[in-house]
Amino acid sequence: MKVINYLILVAVILAYPGFAFASSTEIPLEQINLDSQGVAVHGNDVVSYFKGEAKSGSVQYESNVNGARYRFGSAENKESFLDNPERYQPQYGGWCATAMAMDMKLDIDPQSYKVAGNQLYLFSKVNGVDAREMWNKDEANLKAAADKNWFRRIKPKGDKKFYNLMQGDVGVRGYDLVSYRKGQPVAGSTQFETEYRGVHYLFASAENKSKFLADPEAFLPEFGGWCATATAMGMWLDIDPLKYMITDGRLFLFSNVDGKDARQMWLMDETNLTGKADSNWVSRISSY
Repeated sequence: MKVINYLILVAVILAYPGFAFASSTEIPLEQINLDSQGVAVHGNDVVSYFKGEAKSGSVQYESNVNGARYRFGSAENKESFLDNPERYQPQYGGWCATAMAMDMKLDIDPQSYKVAGNQLYLFSKVNGVDAREMWNKDEANLKAAADKNWFRRIKPKGDKKFYNLMQGDVGVRGYDLVSYRKGQPVAGSTQFETEYRGVHYLFASAENKSKFLADPEAFLPEFGGWCATATAMGMWLDIDPLKYMITDGRLFLFSNVDGKDARQMWLMDETNLTGKADSNWVSRISSY
C-alpha cells in the first residue's frame, strides 16, 4: 500500500503544472580542494576510484573542467570523465568528508576513499588516523551534517532568484517562520515585515520579528521554501505552508497537491530523500 501511495504521489507531482526539473551545475572553483597548480585530488584519476582502485593520473591525460585540472591514467578514463564530469567528481569539493561533517575543510589522503551511492567520498589520514573509520561508524548522520555544511559554504548570498516567492518577493506564502518553531504555523502580517537577502518575510508579532532578525539563518526553511520531497526528485514545487516538519533543527516544507501530502513520501524514506534533496539544491544554487 505504501508503494502504491508513493507512485500515486509521484504521478500527481509530475502532472502538476508548477514544477521544473533541476539542471546540472558546477561547484564554484574557490570551494574545490586544489593544489598550488590547480590540480584536483592530488593528481589522482577520479575514474579509477569507481573501478575499485585509486591510481595516479598523468599530465598526458589531463583535462580542465571549470578551472580545475583533473588527471587520468588513460585516454579511456579521461573520455569517461568528460562524458559526465559530475558523475566522477568527489563530494564536498574533494575535501575530507568527515571533516566537512564537522564544518571544517581538511586536505585528504587520496588513498583513503569510499564509493557509496555512486558518489565518491575522500578522507584525511592524520598521524595514522584514517577519518574514513569515523565516517563508517555513523555514516548517515555524518553525511547529513556534511551535506548541510557544504551547502552553507557554497550557497549564494543575497540572490533570491532560486527561492519560492509570492508577488512582492514574499517568502513562505506569507507565513511567520518563527511560528513554525513554536509548533503552530500562522500567517504573518505586513505590520511586522522585514527583508533578508532580498526576500520579504512576514511575522505575526513584533516579538517573532525580533527573534528572526537576531538569527535569520536559524529560521529559514530548507531548499528555498520549495517542497522538500519534490526537491529530492529534482523538481521545484510550491508548498502548502501548513505541511511541514522540523528535523534536527531544519524546517522542511511540503506540497499538498490534490489532497496528496508530500510528507507521506518523505517519511517513507526520510534519510535517503534528505540526502537527494540536499544534493539537488546544492546543484541548483551553485550555478550562479
